[in-house]
Amino acid sequence: MAIKHGVDCAHLQEAVRSFPQEPGVYLMKGATGKILYVGKASNLRSRVLSYFHPTDPKTIALMRKVVQIEKILTATSYEALLLEINLIKQWKPPYNIDLRDGKSYALIRVTNEDYPQVFVTRRIVRDGSHYYGPYVKVGQTSRLMELIERHYPLRRCRGAIRVRSHPCLYYHIQQCAAPCSGKIDRAKYRTRVRHIQNILAGNTKSLERHLEHTLQEQSNQHQYELAQRSRDQLLALRALRKDAPPLEIGGATRDYIGYARDQQRVIFALFQSRDGTLIGSYQFESDQPGEVSDRLTEFIIQFYDNRQQLPQSIVIAHREVGEELMRYYRQQRAHSIWIGTPQKPRDHTLLRLAQRNANAELYSHYSTPQKPDALIELAHDLNLSQRPRHIEGFDIAHVGGAHTVAAMVLFQDGEADRSSYRRYRLRSLKGAIDDFEAMREVIARRYSRLKNEQLPIPDLIVVDGGIGQVNAAYSILSTLDLQYVALIGIAKKREELYLPGNSSPITLPYDSTALRLIQQIRDEAHRFATAYRSQRQLASLDNNQLLAIKGIGTTRAKMLLKRYHSLEAIAAMDWRQLARETTLGATVAQAVARHLHTHLQSSGQKNEESAVPDPDGDKPQSSPTG
Repeated sequence: MAIKHGVDCAHLQEAVRSFPQEPGVYLMKGATGKILYVGKASNLRSRVLSYFHPTDPKTIALMRKVVQIEKILTATSYEALLLEINLIKQWKPPYNIDLRDGKSYALIRVTNEDYPQVFVTRRIVRDGSHYYGPYVKVGQTSRLMELIERHYPLRRCRGAIRVRSHPCLYYHIQQCAAPCSGKIDRAKYRTRVRHIQNILAGNTKSLERHLEHTLQEQSNQHQYELAQRSRDQLLALRALRKDAPPLEIGGATRDYIGYARDQQRVIFALFQSRDGTLIGSYQFESDQPGEVSDRLTEFIIQFYDNRQQLPQSIVIAHREVGEELMRYYRQQRAHSIWIGTPQKPRDHTLLRLAQRNANAELYSHYSTPQKPDALIELAHDLNLSQRPRHIEGFDIAHVGGAHTVAAMVLFQDGEADRSSYRRYRLRSLKGAIDDFEAMREVIARRYSRLKNEQLPIPDLIVVDGGIGQVNAAYSILSTLDLQYVALIGIAKKREELYLPGNSSPITLPYDSTALRLIQQIRDEAHRFATAYRSQRQLASLDNNQLLAIKGIGTTRAKMLLKRYHSLEAIAAMDWRQLARETTLGATVAQAVARHLHTHLQSSGQKNEESAVPDPDGDKPQSSPTG
């Protein structure tokens, strides 16, 4: 790409061609003589010439301002590094790395007090408190804190304990131990804290065995309320195993630095290990030009420049960076520090973790980061081997057993693929209200067809309902030898997720992007099913209850169903409102309300549409039947 400079571009490039192929430092200056950028190279000519063919916007912007490039030769690459560091400190060039703090990851803190507290923080306080983490996903800390507050409540008040004659409201709703009112002694409180610390450290097996023994004793002694509490604690601990515990990485002090970059920015993610636990995590962003190895070198020097305590080792992905930096710290800081690529499996694991989080932060800068993030989070929450890129969601709709239909929606990479939606007119129920049988029929029709025609099988199936609907769908999948396909149900009342054969639901935080995606799929399937059911109602007016009402003919019946979509919605309205919003008049509106109310009562139908999720259909959206 041609670059316009303050002087002739060809002349400047020709001058650079005369640079020696030796180590040194180069200084790029603007029209006023100000140093814009300082860099080092083991081969000055090759490195500087690369700037005349830039691809990233920042380098293009830099080269448009450069009118002069000076060189300073050094004997070795290490001397070039030292000189570069000193020149950057002296001149602070605007195009050298300018780090901006990113977010630090969440930690869980257990305070150092007589009656410790447990809470989420992003800041380390060196007061003897214990820290667990870092937790990259908000959902993980939410689940841990929910388990702790529900099953191992401590005190809720911050600061010193004030003696109270009566406990606070949190005690009465079983969310506070109330040591301020003498409801728990110090020994029992400390035991509860130790249980919490074992949970946070991932050491739950001994606690589970203790709870199993306690549960058995309480059951034998007919202490059923206590047994139920112990059982709930045990189930919560077992569910917690699906979340990866904080990593234990030995006693050495190590830092792990991962990075990710695109044409506009580079993200650094740094994890700190002290005393055997990950205790700190940081992210920094830079939008300065240059090679990744140069940016990594500058980042390390800047980050540790003003820090008195340095780690024993820094684990990075670039082999060529380490030797010069180790020499620099030995000679300039009198500190023996090892810097290099991973040597042990645990180091590979933690560096990959840092790299993964740098990538996630980089992707978050794009316009629609929620979908990829949601798929990654969903794979983690459901323990899937890969992101569920192809998801199919189902809903069933009917009115008192009549006009029972099913709808399937398809989401590809987190986005709705409306051309692949399908809808079904269910045939097996014959007017009966049987959500489970409806589910079995639509699952059988959808996936027997996919198998027979060798079409792609989804990575995840979402049904609207609880364990009953999920098990009904799973029974058909097993018959079709598709039991390996991930399947979940989402119950509307508490937005809980159900897996086949497990009546204990998974509860995701309300701010979880994975939960929002599942809700979006469920809601879209419900919308599509309801629209199709309304269409079926309109197509069979001769069987509709509205035609039995004096004053209602085909035209008025069609108008009412088109406007209000269902008999339940019409019956739920006050007749005065119905008269105001339509052209029925008071007499006919009263007759409609009275007739539908009597009809729905006699049929046992609630004034609420019944909808059950069901997978897929064998006809496209444009087809009137399934």
